Amino acid sequence: MAKRSTAKLIDSITTRSVTKGDGNLDLDANVLFAFDKATLTAKAKTVLAAAADEIRKSAPTRPVKIAGHTDNVGGTAYNQDLSLRRAKAVAAALRKLLPDVTFTVSGRGELDPIANNATAEGRALNRRVTITLPG
Repeated sequence: MAKRSTAKLIDSITTRSVTKGDGNLDLDANVLFAFDKATLTAKAKTVLAAAADEIRKSAPTRPVKIAGHTDNVGGTAYNQDLSLRRAKAVAAALRKLLPDVTFTVSGRGELDPIANNATAEGRALNRRVTITLPG
């Protein structure tokens, strides 16, 4: 019984935390990292394992791009640095799971919002790490 509820929890975390579309995987930074941090959380392991499975399925022959994103709270330079540190943390974890895959990293800071930063919900959506699979 415990295994079933654990599996449901993992599936729930993974479904909410990895969004697929247009050759991209968007990973929810609110699950991967604590607020204002670039150290991976305990939940990140499950999310990154799911992302690694998707990357493996795509069988990339060119580098996979990893870009960190933030909301617009805080200074631009700080957000740029935070987004880069988060992208590097995700890349380091994925390299352990996918040693034959090459990754490139970048920090986009607050430059590419996908939602309105005027709301808490929008800011939460903008805090993410995007993995772009080569097409």
